[in-house]
Amino acid sequence: MHNQDVEQMKRVDRFNLSLAFGILVILFAQSAINYSLGYALFIGGTSLAFILVAVVLYFLPFPRSVKSYYIGSVATFIGLVVSHSMNGEPRLFLVHFISLLMTGLYFNKNLLKWYLLSTNSLFALLFIFSPTSLLESGSAQEYISYLFLFNISAFVLYFITKWGNEYIDKAIEKENQANETTAQLEHVFNLIQKNTKDLNFSITDTAGHLKNTKEISQQMTTAVSEISSGINEEAISIQDIHILIKDAGEIAENSQENSQNMGKETELTHQEVQKNLVKFKELSQKMNEVQQSMQLTKRTVESLDSSMENVNQLLSTITSISDQTNLLALNAAIEAARAGDAGRGFAVVAEEVRKLAEMSKENVSSAHTIVEEIGKQSQVAIEKVTKGYDSVSESMQLMSNVDDSLEGTSHSFSTVAKLIYTQEENSKQLAGKFETIEYQTENIANISEEHAASIEEIQATMDEQNDNIIQVDELMEKIRISSQKLENSLPSNG
Repeated sequence: MHNQDVEQMKRVDRFNLSLAFGILVILFAQSAINYSLGYALFIGGTSLAFILVAVVLYFLPFPRSVKSYYIGSVATFIGLVVSHSMNGEPRLFLVHFISLLMTGLYFNKNLLKWYLLSTNSLFALLFIFSPTSLLESGSAQEYISYLFLFNISAFVLYFITKWGNEYIDKAIEKENQANETTAQLEHVFNLIQKNTKDLNFSITDTAGHLKNTKEISQQMTTAVSEISSGINEEAISIQDIHILIKDAGEIAENSQENSQNMGKETELTHQEVQKNLVKFKELSQKMNEVQQSMQLTKRTVESLDSSMENVNQLLSTITSISDQTNLLALNAAIEAARAGDAGRGFAVVAEEVRKLAEMSKENVSSAHTIVEEIGKQSQVAIEKVTKGYDSVSESMQLMSNVDDSLEGTSHSFSTVAKLIYTQEENSKQLAGKFETIEYQTENIANISEEHAASIEEIQATMDEQNDNIIQVDELMEKIRISSQKLENSLPSNG
């Protein structure tokens, strides 16, 4: 086994041991939360014992197959013990899947076969002698379902391991081929190094000429680049400035026209606001008069209500007098009856007086009813007059607010008029800016002429460089011959 394979196995061992410690922590925490601390200590101690055995195997010189089998299966051992103590908790069966994956990390199909054989045997024995220790239900059907899923997963993992080994073998074969190719390349590089000496001699001569050519080319390239960039920027700038001047001129004209129109509209609106302000003041005065009238009406209705109270008192007095008169008439009738024929005329008078008293009482009652109805209507009238008075007061407040708003609007229009005047002054200053822009445009045109002269100087430099290029071409022919020799020395691809 190569050193690289050994190191890979150790890395898998370390990962599986770390994963086993993680499972230990999870089982301990779950047992402490769901059961009791004593039970958690039992589970933790048992699991720790299995893990410590795996750690000892990792450090001691045991056969690699033994180490890999036990470290990969440690989660299964822990799971079987915990499952037995928990009476076949179904969730613990997932630990066996984790152990299956831990064994598969070694990419050893024989190791995976031994693991499946031993695990299935342990499952079968445990289910035969203590079914509820493996599964809580102890059902054979559920046991077959779990075992089927477990072996299907193992079947898939087996082919992954098998194909992974094939890829690893191919990679090792490619590595050997690469080593052979590297040896051939080292031989070729020796030949290249030998033929490169002649090439370096020719390159040395060429370097001097190329240095001069490079300096001249750099100067020319820099100059041409700067000039080309400057000319392009100037052309774009001139075009943009022309468009901007045209657009700005139109905008300035429109702005000036809009300012004039705005000034006219503002003046007309200011006049309308002044007229409306006068009308609102007149309306406010009228509303004040209405308020005074409503107040006077309210006082009159309240006085009428007071007079109706006095009438009610008088009617009550008349009713009392009618009752006394009726009583006197009754007494007179009784006395007339005692007097006999002498009192018969007096009895007739007493009867008439009694009738008049009854009629007076009825009339007073009707009048009292009418007065009460008038009193109710007076109360309604007082309420309506009060609401009208309150509405007029609110209207007066709103009129006052509107009057203040119109005053503020009038002040705002005065401010707008000042701003419009300022805008007109800015338009005049803008026209002066346009004149400055035209002057700058003329300067740009002069710079373009200077650039044209620089281009003529560059043309002369390019002629000088052409002579140097001819010399470089002769030296490059020598380099080509040396390169041909170097190519012939290389081994063919076949």
